[in-house]
Amino acid sequence: MNPVSRWSRLSPALAYVGLPALISLTGGVESLLTSPQPDWRLTLWREFVYWAAWVVLIPPIFWLCRRLHAGPRRWPRYVLGLTAGTGFTIVFLPLAYESIRIGLWSVAWHGGWIPAPPPAFWGDLRGLFPHLLTAAVVIFACTVIAWQALANHREAEERRLEAAELGALLQQAQLQALRSQLNPHFLFNTLHSIAELIHENPRHAEQMLLQLGELLHKSLKTQALEVPLREELDFIRSYLAIEQTRLGDRLELAWHLDPAVLEAPVPSLILQPLVENAIQHGIAVSPRGGRLAISATRAGGQLRLEVRDNGPGLGPAGATPGTGIGIANTRARLTRLYGARASFQLTNDHGLIVSLAWPWPWPGAAPAGPGEAP
Repeated sequence: MNPVSRWSRLSPALAYVGLPALISLTGGVESLLTSPQPDWRLTLWREFVYWAAWVVLIPPIFWLCRRLHAGPRRWPRYVLGLTAGTGFTIVFLPLAYESIRIGLWSVAWHGGWIPAPPPAFWGDLRGLFPHLLTAAVVIFACTVIAWQALANHREAEERRLEAAELGALLQQAQLQALRSQLNPHFLFNTLHSIAELIHENPRHAEQMLLQLGELLHKSLKTQALEVPLREELDFIRSYLAIEQTRLGDRLELAWHLDPAVLEAPVPSLILQPLVENAIQHGIAVSPRGGRLAISATRAGGQLRLEVRDNGPGLGPAGATPGTGIGIANTRARLTRLYGARASFQLTNDHGLIVSLAWPWPWPGAAPAGPGEAP
């Protein structure tokens, strides 16, 4: 059940019991402290009757509060409603108190539990009315204020939950938009590579087309924002098969994967643009090719993914070849998903190292399962 809904159901019941109990407890303690010869049994009896009278009156007072709160927020309406509520409380609190008191007294007298008969209703009411008048006004005001505080708190919680739900929907839409931008970007680059091979090596071009079809099938099959790392690596293998066909022996691959992290959820297509960037701008530009290393480890309470190539690395003054839509979207998706807890770094170390990391475990993470490095 929604916490706000649960609180909405429990708060009236707690108020019906808690407010009168608090009122009675305060009055009882005051009576015992100010009386020269305190009688706790008499005090307990009197405060029980007072509590019962307020239990009868609180529902109509709360009904008035709901009507005022639900209608137009105008001061004349509030003043008129609260004035009517105060008058109602002044009149009916003594009546309810005296009715319960005389009724219980009569039952006890007829049952033989007390020797004295109950006093006359109206005569006793006239004597009690001045004593209950001030308390009725003060407690009515406190009850209205307490109800308003509870209503404001409940509405604030509802607004907070609604804002969180809207924020989650917005974030999901933004992540989906970022992910959808990668598909045409990747497709354009792969088709461009195939076009280069059509005249040079038709057989390899045909093989790449078949591999591209399989890769697109995997891409369209997975629409989730997060997938197990094992599934992401399977997609990368299919992509690298295309690049291996194009580059042949010029592309050397190395994998360094911790089996304990293979079931960890990661953003789908998080590695593809990084691998593509490393090949396009780090390995393919060299006549001798190069080495691409992909690692996934768990270190220092974080899941760490790394794509490393031995190409030219960062350019002058930190300029990085190929930091277009792929790299930019990867950075943006990490920020959307994990905020300041995630890190994205580009480092020069005999080539370019792209490092991604975010805390492990994180909220909603599936437990890491056993696996095997590819």
